Amino acid sequence: MVILVYGAPCSGKSAYVDKCLKEEDVVCDRDRICGALSNGDIHDADLDVQELAGTLWERLLEEVRRGNAGAGDVYVTSIANTPEQLKLDAEKAGADRLVYIRETEDVCLERAKKSRPGYFQYLIREWFRTCRLEV
Repeated sequence: MVILVYGAPCSGKSAYVDKCLKEEDVVCDRDRICGALSNGDIHDADLDVQELAGTLWERLLEEVRRGNAGAGDVYVTSIANTPEQLKLDAEKAGADRLVYIRETEDVCLERAKKSRPGYFQYLIREWFRTCRLEV
């Protein structure tokens, strides 16, 4: 089964996936890809690494959709904040199920202060400012 987990930056998508994950499962997460590529902080990769991670994420989704992701479940994380982007990400992954990690802007901002680079404050505010999902 392919599960698309979506929500704002710092809403708890990765924590949710980590709680559900079994040994045979696969995770397609841009942040984790950035960390693997940069061998460092997953949230502080330079723009070239972030762009490459996005390209690899897209390619991984193609393979997931084709059924080439092993025997376990596949968890795909997304920061889609419009119905159109959510539909596009779900189609790219061939998602069987959607899980919305609903969190308030204040909680996301507080989490970002503790563990993320400063620009995450901007990303979170923009996500909520432009969000057209029911939050």
